[in-house]
Amino acid sequence: MQAYQRTGYGGTEVLQIAKLSQPIAQADEVLIKILSSSINPADWRLMRGEPWLLRMSTGLFKPQQAFLGADAVGIIESVGSEVTQWQKGQRIVTDLTETKWGAFAEYALVPEKHLVALPDHLSNQQAAGLPLAGITALQALRDWGHIQPEDRVFINGASGGVGTYAIQIAKIYGAHVTAVCSSQNINLVQSLGADETIDYQEQDISHQDNRYDLICDLVGNIPIKQNLQLMTPGARALLIGFTSLSFMLRWMMQGTWAKLKTGQSFISKAAQMNTEDLATLVQWSSEGKLQTIIDRQLSFEELPLGIQYSETGRAKGKIILDTSR
Repeated sequence: MQAYQRTGYGGTEVLQIAKLSQPIAQADEVLIKILSSSINPADWRLMRGEPWLLRMSTGLFKPQQAFLGADAVGIIESVGSEVTQWQKGQRIVTDLTETKWGAFAEYALVPEKHLVALPDHLSNQQAAGLPLAGITALQALRDWGHIQPEDRVFINGASGGVGTYAIQIAKIYGAHVTAVCSSQNINLVQSLGADETIDYQEQDISHQDNRYDLICDLVGNIPIKQNLQLMTPGARALLIGFTSLSFMLRWMMQGTWAKLKTGQSFISKAAQMNTEDLATLVQWSSEGKLQTIIDRQLSFEELPLGIQYSETGRAKGKIILDTSR
């Protein structure tokens, strides 16, 4: 089989298409033939080993894991001896972040507990964007932000992969959404349900009268002082993305102090793979409540171009990689 592999940290030049033996499913695993996957910022951060603190868990001078790619849609090729609920030919979606990554390949091994079946009418491309970005948006709003109906939710970075899902999920929960994006993406976020929009190129987000119950910073550029200006009493602020390690550390330290003084919550976490959450996203997508916004659809050989584009921060929604094209 073919798979993208790397032996060091760096830009897309470290990615090489390698010819490997097709893996064999162990007792509780299934082997899937990958049809589509999607690119996430986590891929190029792992590729570059940035920020440096990340290397404490991924390998200090060279990556411990040779493969990238978390989101995968595929067809089950074979099943392990102890697998009973899955069979060859079923189409599934999975998140590989808790196994060995490796979605940028022709085949992957997946524990059976991490699989979610796909309905026939949901396309490979729509499903491929869901795992990492969709689960992040869902867990941020529901678990860390404790979103409630009628909450006023402020989403910074609303036109990106997590942001486009976050708008829709917030509306599913009955919230009022203010979306921050550039002028060229205003129509997009409005089409997803945003009640109000802020063009960050034209408006200073701190110079407004509105206050919010939940702030989701998906870019990582709203300082604690600015958060406080936007928050209602008892509000929650979430840092889901960050521009630099120094900003994140400063945000967390100042947020701890601000919480002691104000009682408002400042939270920074990373999503965890959860099969039930992925199944919820698939169900919403199947029902037409949630759609994957696709900026670009690329072939397997175009992965480096897709990662380079993701690094610009200008992608609207998801970048999809079609392995079977």
